[in-house]
Amino acid sequence: MKKVFDYILSIHQKLNNFIQLRWTKRRGKTNVFGRIVIINPKNIILGNGCSINHGAYLNAFNPIHIGDDVTISAGAKLISTGIDYKRWMRGKKQHTSGKGIWIGDHVWIGANAIILENVSITGEYVIIAANAVVNKSIHESFVLVGGCPATIIKRFTDGE
Repeated sequence: MKKVFDYILSIHQKLNNFIQLRWTKRRGKTNVFGRIVIINPKNIILGNGCSINHGAYLNAFNPIHIGDDVTISAGAKLISTGIDYKRWMRGKKQHTSGKGIWIGDHVWIGANAIILENVSITGEYVIIAANAVVNKSIHESFVLVGGCPATIIKRFTDGE
């Protein structure tokens, strides 16, 4: 009975992921492993050769652009919107802010890392460490960033 239940659950997860990814703008093949959550999929552009792992959460209230060969590890979160606290404190209904998220090519987003609104990762071969909180843009290539807030921890040489 457990095998049947696991099979049905697997089919359900694949169908759920297909439905969510169907509305994204994709330029190539995307691999999805496990259940993911996508809010406003029409605001996401996915590059070629991307991988999205179990528990990933993509909130695309504002646009999210993901380049080629990007890996989004388990539990990672991309949140393209924030709160304009001044407007919120004045009781304004439209108190969200943000211009979106831009992730370039060859970026690895570690497990449970969070990328917040208005972040651009324009460097190539950038590794975001597990549990990092990225709230500022990263323009260097071949770097490892981590911490809260994320800063450059290590620089790699090309091909290291």
